[in-house]
Amino acid sequence: RLALAYRLPLVLHIVRAHARAIEILREELRDASRGQHPELYSGIVHSFSEEPSVAEAYLDLGLVLSISAAVITRGKGSAFEKLRQTMVTLSATAFVFETDSPDQPPAGEEGLNRPANLVKVAEAVARVREVKFPETTAATLLDRSAETLRRIFSIA
Repeated sequence: RLALAYRLPLVLHIVRAHARAIEILREELRDASRGQHPELYSGIVHSFSEEPSVAEAYLDLGLVLSISAAVITRGKGSAFEKLRQTMVTLSATAFVFETDSPDQPPAGEEGLNRPANLVKVAEAVARVREVKFPETTAATLLDRSAETLRRIFSIA
């Protein structure tokens, strides 16, 4: 409610509760609009790694998905496949990058994660997206991510 009332960005950290979180966000948005055209949320869904339908639900609410080293770390199995399917469906303005430092170091790295790994995250996403978006580079995605974050958090 406060985020909508004061037009503040949200940073959502949701673990195994996406359906309920989306339901609550929709209810709050409906209550806040009271018959008027509702303002959508602003903010990010931290360390997103779900399927395209969940991504679409958050995007419809005005939120952006934050992609972390999970795109590298979970290189095998169903979790990675869900994220891979999602990354190919999104526009470049629908997601941003994060390292989740010091948590979630990329596969093969010892110790804590660090901000420098943001480039590795962008490179992994560019590789996943190259089938559908061959012109996309990690540098382009990093630039778009920075622009999107500046817009969300009103940074000049």
